[in-house]
Amino acid sequence: MALAALMVAACAAGGDRPAPGVAVVGATEESLAAIDARNVAYVTGTVSYPQRIALPKDAVVVVDLIDFGGGGSAGAGTLIARKRFVAGGQVPINFELPYDRTRVVPSQAYGVRARILVDGALWFLDDRAVAVLTRGSPATAEFVLRPARASE
Repeated sequence: MALAALMVAACAAGGDRPAPGVAVVGATEESLAAIDARNVAYVTGTVSYPQRIALPKDAVVVVDLIDFGGGGSAGAGTLIARKRFVAGGQVPINFELPYDRTRVVPSQAYGVRARILVDGALWFLDDRAVAVLTRGSPATAEFVLRPARASE
């Protein structure tokens, strides 16, 4: 529960901007080619939302892997990997987020967050990051997003 509370603040950012306190470093899909193929691992899962709203053809899903370190302050963390892709259909939307497994430290906390953008505007987001990879957490995440408010 404490991990989820720490991650809530990191989920507030819309668009491609990281949440306050989340440093943008590490591998993104653009730099994945630089990772030794033996060190590539994946967080997988689905993104959905309960509203009966069809996504436009150009809707973009953004999934982030964040290193929250040993705990730290709410919202503090480092962006390890980001995957952006066109939704390509309706929910549920499957994702596969590649990351460099050598950047994962077993004693630290990691989480993923997801959001959906349309024309660069935030349409749906998660209220929490899902713990993954360490501390008994799986390498999968299931998101049920909520509509974004105009202030987000």
